[in-house]
Amino acid sequence: MKFNRPSKLREANIQAELYRQLKNSGMNCYLEYPIYKKEVGKIRVDCVILDNKKENIIAAIETKSYVNPDQKPHWNTKQMKKYKQFFPAEMIFIVHNRKSINEVINWAFNRMY
Repeated sequence: MKFNRPSKLREANIQAELYRQLKNSGMNCYLEYPIYKKEVGKIRVDCVILDNKKENIIAAIETKSYVNPDQKPHWNTKQMKKYKQFFPAEMIFIVHNRKSINEVINWAFNRMY
């Protein structure tokens, strides 16, 4: 069967690359992490990064897939507004290409060490 390359990189592939690079960097992370707050409801975060003690979330990451990998993420969506009800803005990242993965890893590494 012939393989037809998708027009854009899929979110699952972006999550897989993010997870691989975080683990290779020695960071603790979990994919598809559910969180519930009584006042707000529930949310499932694509990826969370934990501190070295595995006690606190230091970053919440949403993965996005765009046809144009240089496209800027949209922060004013319903989903991002929900994220902001759970996390401070400086802890929220949107990952959509290799460059943004590297930016998150560098930020988390600097925060932990």
